[in-house]
Amino acid sequence: MKTLIKNAVCLIILLTAVIVNGSGQEYVKLERSRNLQLNNTSAGQEISINVTDEYNYLRIKVEGQFTMGSLLIELIDPSGNISRNFTIEAGGVNTSDIRADRAGAVSGQMQKAFRNPAEGYWQVRITPRKATGSLRIYSLQIYNPRTDLIELEQIEKDTDEHIG
Repeated sequence: MKTLIKNAVCLIILLTAVIVNGSGQEYVKLERSRNLQLNNTSAGQEISINVTDEYNYLRIKVEGQFTMGSLLIELIDPSGNISRNFTIEAGGVNTSDIRADRAGAVSGQMQKAFRNPAEGYWQVRITPRKATGSLRIYSLQIYNPRTDLIELEQIEKDTDEHIG
């Protein structure tokens, strides 16, 4: 009987230590958003996102809505490789990245996520051609000591609900 009580007490102490240790690990989240308004412009721009070893998760999201012209968006990693690109073209052919609405405007979205992203400056290169509309570049960097996929998904979900 004494052995059973000792084992139960040890188990309770062990479980308490695991719960306290697990709940004490917090994550660090850095969110940035930049909005651009384009008015019949063809001037290109590059937006830099500095990724350091402080973070082990990166998500970049670009959303655009245009009534005229076209826009090429490229995501470039620190080594200069294009990780993703897409085009929005007002009055053009619909693709899986583009949705035409009733007013003849188009909207599109590109999103890419990386676990343990390469350190350095990531670039979002914007190449408009007589484009009129708005563009939003959003970046999320997270440091999570456990890098648990389910927990990262919950952090992303909470962030998505926050930014709308």
